[in-house]
Amino acid sequence: MADEQTTYEGLLKDSNFLSSAYHALRGLGENISEDPKDILDTFLTKRRYFDVNLGATIVQGNQIKDLPEDYKKVYSYALDNKLVGSDIAARP
Repeated sequence: MADEQTTYEGLLKDSNFLSSAYHALRGLGENISEDPKDILDTFLTKRRYFDVNLGATIVQGNQIKDLPEDYKKVYSYALDNKLVGSDIAARP
């Protein structure tokens, strides 16, 4: 069985991921629309800054640490189940 690759288009259609990412972003204080593309693009942008910018890593890390448990769970779902290593095929 071949490994299933996470794609940008696939994430746009994944309602569980989108819901988790939306609620995680709201918990982090992002004013985000319910548009799937907006949710995904904002989530990916925040993750990329977290991965490559020390200042963003510290700020976001503190925000994540201070999230209520419910938000930590949805944030974890969005990360661990879909964006392992932030490696997404066919990024726009």
